[in-house]
Order: sequence, then C-alpha cells, then structure tokens
Amino acid sequence: MNAQLHVVKSNYKAEGEETYHAKIKHSDTLTQEDLLEEMAWHHSTLTKTDMRAFLESQEKTIIRALLQGKRVVTNLVHYKLSAKGIFTDENDQFDEDRHTLSASVSLGPGLRQAINNKTVTLKRGQSVQPVPRLDSYTNLHNSDPNTVLTPTYNARLDGDKLRFDPADPEQGVFLIPMADETGLLADRTPIRVTDYVQTDSNRTVIFRVPDGLAAGAYKLELRRRFGKTRLATATLQNALVVT
Repeated sequence: MNAQLHVVKSNYKAEGEETYHAKIKHSDTLTQEDLLEEMAWHHSTLTKTDMRAFLESQEKTIIRALLQGKRVVTNLVHYKLSAKGIFTDENDQFDEDRHTLSASVSLGPGLRQAINNKTVTLKRGQSVQPVPRLDSYTNLHNSDPNTVLTPTYNARLDGDKLRFDPADPEQGVFLIPMADETGLLADRTPIRVTDYVQTDSNRTVIFRVPDGLAAGAYKLELRRRFGKTRLATATLQNALVVT
C-alpha cells in the first residue's frame, strides 16, 4: 500500500484567498525492531544480534560526534547541532535560560535520489474532515454510576475536538429523549444544556445536568461547527438514564 496524499485547508490566507497544504498518511510505521526483522529476512547471512549491535554502535558514534561539535553526513540523513531562541545581537552569548541546544536532520544523497527518481509514489487519498469524538461520560455526583444523568449535578465528557461556540444555538451538548420499553415517546425534542465549562485542552467538557429531566433514557450528542457552515455531531455510544 502506498502513502496517501491529503490536501487540507490552511489556517492562513494568501492575499485574501484560501490556501491549502498537504498531509501525508503513511501506510505503516516501522520501529527499529521491525527494521531488524526486515533486514534479517532479506539478509539471512547476518543475525539480528549482529545487526542490532551494529545499529547501536552507529547510534552511539553519531551521538558522540555531535556532542563533540561535529556534523555527521550519511547516505540517508545529515545530522547537525542547532540552537533555538532569540539573540539580542551578533555579540550575544548562548544562555541556557533563553536558548536551547537541539539537533536537526536533513536528507542525505541516497534518500534524496530515491525520492527524486520517483521510487516513492503517492496515492491521492479522500479528504478527511475533522469531527468531534466522545470517548466517555463521567457522573460527578458522589457515587452515582456513569450510566446515570443526575439532574442539577455535574458530569464530565472526555474525547477530542469538543470545543464549541456557546453563542450558536445549534452547537453544544444535547440530550435527546429515547423511546421507553413500550416504544412510546411523547416528545423527542433535543434538550440543550445551558450550564457548562469548556477546558483549554479541547478534550473535556463539564456540564450541569438540566433540572426537571423526566425519567427515562437519553441519547447524548455534542454538536459543533468546523468553519462557518459545517455542523458535525459526536454521539455517546451508550444511552444515559434518569431514574
């Protein structure tokens, strides 16, 4: 399977026009152990122990050279030290309180040639639109179970991309009544939560369960917009109950 190219909208505009950039979705991720397995399969005359010892020795040699202030050039990757931070002028000295010593890598000739020769191919993937995700619901009232909505008390939602605009009545946390055991349901009008706290992480929402909820089962949804028009919904997997 080839790597996939996804084009997404950028957060900035050029001369007032929308801009887009590419994200690469890789077909798999290989660890060093995975590489050793591949190498052992293709080179049966070498043992994994021998190859692991070589790689560890190479890593230590590269690190030692960098710490000695040397630049390391291999066929795949170039390694060098870099300094980050703001310097006041050309005479300013490195200050550990303001600056950070790091390392950077760039393409080596072997990898650059392989890419330029188009031995790496990309397949255009389908556009992936962001959506909110609900992972869990926690009842914060004493020892009430996490399957219960307790009116007037707080509960917590955890997931991802949960931040919404409270000024938009179509966004927020909604409780939707579900049919009872007889299949009868008088009203399925969604009940929008009005009291909540959104955290800075975009992963947690704490809300107060509305007063006066009728006994029964409810589906919980979180609705938010991406951009100006697209409304996306995350639904909690299990129904919640008011007893």
